[in-house]
Amino acid sequence: MSGQLGFWKSPGLVSVMNQMTLGIMKAQVASASAYEPRKMTVQTPRFYRFYFLNENGRIITGEDIECESDVKAVDCGWDMLAFGDYPRIEVWVRDACIGIVQAGSRAS
Repeated sequence: MSGQLGFWKSPGLVSVMNQMTLGIMKAQVASASAYEPRKMTVQTPRFYRFYFLNENGRIITGEDIECESDVKAVDCGWDMLAFGDYPRIEVWVRDACIGIVQAGSRAS
């Protein structure tokens, strides 16, 4: 092991190796971008409607919140349920219900 450490004591050699490594990395990035089309999947956040319901299933209030995806919107509903005084939240996007968050129904 000590013989290998002496190899790295030469600053000139280390500098040359670092430059070679950077050159290889740049060539790999350039070749990938030049020959492989990149698929840009940009998710635009959209607004979700959260309906807060009471014990009788009546809407107490509603709130619009911007989320990145359906999954994140339902997760946001779980977070709001933990700190709210309502037993149920329905998460809607446009005219479709994507999730119902209810106290005591989440599996840990």
